[in-house]
Amino acid sequence: MQKIKQIIKRLIFWYSYVFYKEDYGSKIIYYHDVFDKTQYSAIGTSLDVFKKHIQVIKESGFRIVDEIQDPTNEIMICFDDGFRGIYDTKIFFIQNGIKPLVFIAIELIGKENYLSKEEILELQALGFQFESHTWSHNDLTKFGDEDLKRELLDSKIYLSIFLGKDITSLCFPKGYFSNKIIEKSIEYGYKRLYTSLPGNFYDDIGKSLCTRNLVQDLSYNGLKYRLLGNSKILFKRAVKLHKKVTII
Repeated sequence: MQKIKQIIKRLIFWYSYVFYKEDYGSKIIYYHDVFDKTQYSAIGTSLDVFKKHIQVIKESGFRIVDEIQDPTNEIMICFDDGFRGIYDTKIFFIQNGIKPLVFIAIELIGKENYLSKEEILELQALGFQFESHTWSHNDLTKFGDEDLKRELLDSKIYLSIFLGKDITSLCFPKGYFSNKIIEKSIEYGYKRLYTSLPGNFYDDIGKSLCTRNLVQDLSYNGLKYRLLGNSKILFKRAVKLHKKVTII
């Protein structure tokens, strides 16, 4: 069944590329980990594959940036959860001037297979960016008001003190969110809310919400199709998977 799903996804990418190619809209792409010798997560991407991804990004006419500021030709790279592979492979990032945005959950820091406090601070000093992935990395739509405050506000305060900077961005764990989650996140001071909904960065999908494109399991051609193809075909399906309340 998983193989069939992968084939269908490849066909969708190919279709969107053939009929909508030369969509050079700036995009956020995201992974969960990049590993070399030791794999810390089943959803990690090998360094060899990641190198090919960087190659296809450049060959497709995009430039990798720390923050998207232009509507076209820019790619920003994110990582969710804070697995240790990005520490092991940090030299590749540094040598290629890649400063990814990493979303970390407080309860995952220092656990087996995850970045330690010392590693996070070292990566931050090297230019890696860190923002909030909540406190416990659980589905936010299942929490009451008090627990939601801990997930959103307490995690923000903790990270602000730990990293010595203002935390302004939040990534929804498991991709789930709702109207209430959006309202509370903005109330607690988050300026950008990162979703798992595919699309171009400047797509208007609602207040403070940002699209992101999961690419960790794509081949060279698969990523090429994804970067240059239109994401509307995938967007509607993703909305059904990740949103508990319709806001669009």
